[in-house]
Amino acid sequence: MDAFHKLALATCQANLEADGEPSAFRPSPAPERSGGLTGRQVRQRYGAHPASWFADLDGYTIPLHMAAMPGGRRLPLLKSMLTTACERNCLYCGFRAGCDPQRVTFQPEELARLFLGLHQRGVAHGLFLSSGILGGGVRAQDGLIDAAEILRHRLHFRGYLHLKIMPGAERDQVARAMQLADRVSINLEAPSAGHLRRLAPRKDFDDELLAGLRWAEEIRQSRPPQSAWRGRWPSTTTQFVVGPAGESDLDLL
Repeated sequence: MDAFHKLALATCQANLEADGEPSAFRPSPAPERSGGLTGRQVRQRYGAHPASWFADLDGYTIPLHMAAMPGGRRLPLLKSMLTTACERNCLYCGFRAGCDPQRVTFQPEELARLFLGLHQRGVAHGLFLSSGILGGGVRAQDGLIDAAEILRHRLHFRGYLHLKIMPGAERDQVARAMQLADRVSINLEAPSAGHLRRLAPRKDFDDELLAGLRWAEEIRQSRPPQSAWRGRWPSTTTQFVVGPAGESDLDLL
């Protein structure tokens, strides 16, 4: 399987992840052309401010997420997973254990170099990197950090990078991700442990999810930002799967 075929499969689930608005980031203007669609064709098909557009790469269609920027500009992000293999059985996920999609796995350097090539071609200005979990959250987080370190320090990528914090990641891994990324995120998915059990029976709300968000804030408050990328700590975000667990608006608030 060639690299763009793998990327087409790895991007479909990652594009369900919310990135938020990278408001502190100042990229160069988005390219007028991406793959087989011109900027004008994108605006005609998806409106003046599309949520996504598509690049045609060696016969494969790769979705790009158009993140909102200050002043109404859009930043084309490649949103990919390092692997679509997963041992968790989260009921909202198309790659959960027990499903039978075509699985793909990138080595960290393979994905880093693939993205950099797209960036140099003007296809994607930033990267949102997530992963399935195989062999535990610590191992999955190591892969994400390895890819980020290769991009930053070996390939000298200075653009926008959003890293996921994996369920079960360790505090030092959270700190390292925050040193490399412009944004980090860990999804709570539900507002309480009871609601989460209905959605993701193998995730622990307090120890695997909420702990990561707390560590990120503690690191932000207690450590000097000079060691972080651009000399400031990254922003942090989370998201919920709203509705199927029966939570109320008040529960979410």
